[in-house]
Amino acid sequence: MPTDTAEQWDHIAGRAHNVPAALDGYIESLRSAKEDGKVAAARQVKIVIEQTTKHAAEDGFFAKLAAGAKTADGPLPGDVQSKLDAGAAAARVAYSRLAGFWSPNCCPSPPRRTPSAASATRWPPAPSWAPRWTSRKRTPGACRNSTA
Repeated sequence: MPTDTAEQWDHIAGRAHNVPAALDGYIESLRSAKEDGKVAAARQVKIVIEQTTKHAAEDGFFAKLAAGAKTADGPLPGDVQSKLDAGAAAARVAYSRLAGFWSPNCCPSPPRRTPSAASATRWPPAPSWAPRWTSRKRTPGACRNSTA
């Protein structure tokens, strides 16, 4: 995103104000998937919690974005800086809410293991025309180089 002018920073501030609605929609999508029995693996949940917590931190992405905002000519005008600060604060709260959604207290326990490639359950399900891999029983000596 360009950051040379106050107008460009005003657009960034507007985008920051849109983050909470976007994350609320994402949370609703996750709830819907959860109701259908589709949840993420435990290790993925852990990583998402770490990342969202970092974004929500006082020294996270949005806080640093607002604190370091300046145009090519110098500091931002006061009204643009205020709008950016408010947008960054709203985005941080939204990311905190997302981290809370994923936390074990707010989200049902995800499966302990991710299904392996050989698992009978697959997501997404394979189309009906896809080849089905089966394990073949080996006949002793069938694959060996033998003269007999």
